[in-house]
Amino acid sequence: MYFGLIVQLGSLGKAAKALGISQPALSISMDRLEEELKTSLLVRTPTGVEPTAMGESLVRYARQIFECVSAVESAVFGTGVASKEILSFGCLPTLAGSVIPQAIGRWRQTHPEWELQVTERPQNELLWGLLRREYDFAVGVVDRDNQAYGLRQRVLFRERLYVAARPDHPLSKKETVTIRDLTHYPWVSPTTGWRNTALEHILEPAGLSLYHKVTVCSSITLLKSLVAESNNLALLPAHAVKEEMASNKLTLLPLSQENLERSIAVFIREGATPDRPSLALLNLIREQGRTRYIQESGNDG
Repeated sequence: MYFGLIVQLGSLGKAAKALGISQPALSISMDRLEEELKTSLLVRTPTGVEPTAMGESLVRYARQIFECVSAVESAVFGTGVASKEILSFGCLPTLAGSVIPQAIGRWRQTHPEWELQVTERPQNELLWGLLRREYDFAVGVVDRDNQAYGLRQRVLFRERLYVAARPDHPLSKKETVTIRDLTHYPWVSPTTGWRNTALEHILEPAGLSLYHKVTVCSSITLLKSLVAESNNLALLPAHAVKEEMASNKLTLLPLSQENLERSIAVFIREGATPDRPSLALLNLIREQGRTRYIQESGNDG
């Protein structure tokens, strides 16, 4: 189980914290497991740890075990949300700027008696918190390369991504920016999981890679500050930098790229059934996200 958690979070330190044990103790446990299996399961990288080919095979078995445990928990604790009037959910930091608060504002008009608890976390921590029953559902990014086990998902809306930079960035002076241009500058990225999949999706098909190591930030505020005060670039939805663009702290580079989109989905534990207030909020989040997407598509046209 702990091996699956290490792979899910991409870090021994984060996994140890989630398990409530020390990192040295977790490292010893991993060493013993690799010794027993007589093979290496993890490879350490500058951004964390990734599974080896044998580790990937073991992860599949770990997922099956976790799904069985999740099914038992659902049978014991029930499939619905607690009867008291509290709704708790988690979301990505990039969604907390406009889509989520606007949906909450509309939801509050019809659910004034409900207590609402919102947790803002990076994708990997978001999904693990949901598995640990810290909230009722989570709104995050669909990532086919790093699917969470024990959870089911439903797409709510599509979201466009843009390359954000400071207004006087060297690339902002160009009429058209190419993918190759992007590789010559440092990047800062929101925390995701094993890899920065959004960047890879536009670089790998072109056979390109970055010349600089990526700076990974769990804080969107820090990320935007790094972009505004240096030559760093970031791949973000336009609504996440709306205020910075209005105050001329950030701009969006003129990059024409068809695959700069991602799907935003609701994640729910296997066997769980959202109640009516949860469904009402999710419908508003979906509506707000789709409206935003249509508006941005019209502006791009």
